[in-house]
Amino acid sequence: MNVKINNKLHTELCKLSYKEYLFGSQLHGIATLESDFDYVRVISDSFYKRFNSLAKYYPNIHSFQYDGSNNTQYIWMTESQFYYNLFSGDGNMLADIIILSGEWSEKDALHLTHTYKIIKGYLGVAKRDLKLHGKIEKKRFHSLRSLMMAEKLINKELPDVGDIQMLKFVTNLPSKDKLLEIETTLRERLNRMLDRGEITHYPEFKEEDELVEIMMNSNNIKEFRYG
Repeated sequence: MNVKINNKLHTELCKLSYKEYLFGSQLHGIATLESDFDYVRVISDSFYKRFNSLAKYYPNIHSFQYDGSNNTQYIWMTESQFYYNLFSGDGNMLADIIILSGEWSEKDALHLTHTYKIIKGYLGVAKRDLKLHGKIEKKRFHSLRSLMMAEKLINKELPDVGDIQMLKFVTNLPSKDKLLEIETTLRERLNRMLDRGEITHYPEFKEEDELVEIMMNSNNIKEFRYG
């Protein structure tokens, strides 16, 4: 969830050092003249030094949102929030940034996003939109895009802007039921990959410190599931 802030607080954040990334239709290459400009701005974790209590150890996962003029929106988050939300699979717009912005090499982008959590996140967004708004063509298009992103990643391929733009040429979008059928098929395939050890919950990294590596690898231990 984003917490809306006023112009005064937005201006205060603008004084900090940050990295800025487009997201939404502008990033996807399908913007029109009426489309909004949406930005994620990532600030340093030094922000947490502003806390003077144990509240700095709260989850603190919610980002700041400022709605500016001329259809411009800014989402502010710390580096920790950016990667926490990315790896959790809850922030598909962040996965989009990794995959489509060109700020990460293809190799690094695929390493970060070819994970069970992120692909499951794309499938979850598609299923939610179809269940709630499946009769609306725009929502079906976005669901189709999410399913395409998921399938590409399942195949260990990196989606690109051209893939999304090609979807705009689909004259007859699949029905809600057909898209839900595709989602179910992809989800079953993804779960089989996890069961076979062909994919992990999170990206795998190499750490030199043995204790750190053990702690890190514990996140990818397959959870026991009751029959």
